[in-house]
Amino acid sequence: MLTSSLLGSDAAVRVTNTTGEGLLAAYVVLDGSGEDSWFTTLKDHTARTLPSYMQPAVILKLDCLPLTPNGKIDRSALPAPEFLDQQALYVAPSSDTEIELCDICKDLLKIDRIGINDNFFLLGGHSLLATQLLSRIKQTFKIDLPLKSLFGLNTLGELASAVDQQQPQMSEESFARMDNLLAELELSDDLAI
Repeated sequence: MLTSSLLGSDAAVRVTNTTGEGLLAAYVVLDGSGEDSWFTTLKDHTARTLPSYMQPAVILKLDCLPLTPNGKIDRSALPAPEFLDQQALYVAPSSDTEIELCDICKDLLKIDRIGINDNFFLLGGHSLLATQLLSRIKQTFKIDLPLKSLFGLNTLGELASAVDQQQPQMSEESFARMDNLLAELELSDDLAI
């Protein structure tokens, strides 16, 4: 349950299957106060209180929650949400790392468009897919990221930054030495001819 004193009465969470993967959806019933800011309030509340992989991918406001004859929430009667309509504001990947990570996630999540503001878990990622993502990151970027680091990152842009930080970086001094060695090799090749 996501019941929050900020919202009022009821809330329910349901795992929904869209592209073969489970996603979290929250259904809320408001008590009448805070009608204008309910969505932002709930998103802020879940961001503060829940890890990113437990935050709902979509939040729907209902007039009332459907109940079974014995008074429990009838999860099968909850409306199916449109997950892709609530993707984060799309920002295309621009760096090589961002492009590669977004391509990996598109493949794993079976989604056509993923940007750097999107959250792997809110798009349908779960722990099994997270381990596959880390395996592909290791294969592609030759680095090891711990699984727990993935749960602490909110966007693919943040993940790309973490990958870039883990990759060995060549200093300007190293580039200068490499340039000098290449120049010496070219000079020696010219002398040999």
